[in-house]
Order: sequence, then C-alpha cells, then structure tokens
Amino acid sequence: MSLTISITGHRPNRLTGSPKKLKALCQQVLNVIHQDTPDAIALSPLAEGADRIFAQAAVDTGMRLDAIFPFQEDDYRTTFLSPHSDDYFQLKDQAHNIHLMNGDIKHMDQGFYELGRSLVEASSLLVAIWDGPPGQGKGGTPEVIELAKASGKPVVWIRADGSDGFQIITHDHVADIEPDEILRFLPGHSGTGR
Repeated sequence: MSLTISITGHRPNRLTGSPKKLKALCQQVLNVIHQDTPDAIALSPLAEGADRIFAQAAVDTGMRLDAIFPFQEDDYRTTFLSPHSDDYFQLKDQAHNIHLMNGDIKHMDQGFYELGRSLVEASSLLVAIWDGPPGQGKGGTPEVIELAKASGKPVVWIRADGSDGFQIITHDHVADIEPDEILRFLPGHSGTGR
C-alpha cells in the first residue's frame, strides 16, 4: 500500500494567512516526505482554500495527486464560492485518480463527515490547515482531526494564519516539530509515533 498524505482544512473564509505562505508551509512538509518516499500520494478533495493550496503544493513538489469528492462532481461544485474556477479544473486535470463517494448533497453534513472519515482511513498522515477553534458543522476540520487521533493517525498542524512552525498532533499529545522530524511518525520509519 502506498504512503498517502491527506489534507483537511478550512475554506477561504477561515484562512487568515496568505495562500502563498500556506502553500510554502505545505511544501516544506511534502518535500521531506517526497524526498524520502518518491511514490507517496497526496490526497485532496480540491475544495477552495486549504484543499487546493495543499494540492498545488503537492503538484509543485512533484508528488502524485489523487482527488476525492464526497458527492457527484456537479453537486460538489455547488458548495464552492466559485464553482467554475480555473484552479479547480487545473488541479482536477492533474489528479492521477478521482475517487467519487456516493454522498447525497441533500445530506451535506453527513457527506462531509464521510469524506473526512475516508481521508483519515486512506492516510498515513493527515495535514491540517486549521485556525484552532471548534468547527462550524459536521465533518469540519476539528472533527476530522479528532477522527485521526482516534484512529492513531498523526496530524501535522499548519496554522491557518500562516505563522511559522508546525505541530504534530497524535492520540495523546500535541508538540512542536520540525519538518524533517515528520518522517518518524510515518509507518515503517524508526521512532514511529504511532
């Protein structure tokens, strides 16, 4: 099974850091992983905000990008502020695989919860671009982080304000971490934090 790095994070209304800075932080994390494991996969739902920032960072790093959608694509795009944005289509076209879940847009919260659960299940590591406060609905970033913790999956926390530094969140602690320390939390690496 391939090493998969998934993203959870906010839409643009909760990202206070510049997209350029947030992308650079994602690239720091992904560069370390890609150099160690060149066939690692970046998995993103490609929603506006954190998902696309992470996806673009993965593509720019040379990682394989896969996408996952909670609903049929046309329904999913109705949840975007700009359903026809070029960056969405450019990233979608660069995705190696697109996984379509069978969520029903009429039950949006449940669909986003199932998406978060699927991201956690598929990942070896979750990257979270998060501002810290509780979520604003089912399937939000804090809930996905809690799912990861309960599943024993490590989470690299990038602050939504773009401030320097990273934290690792595991089932029992939160700690500052340097990008090159992330590898020890991945399966098959010595000193695994799982």
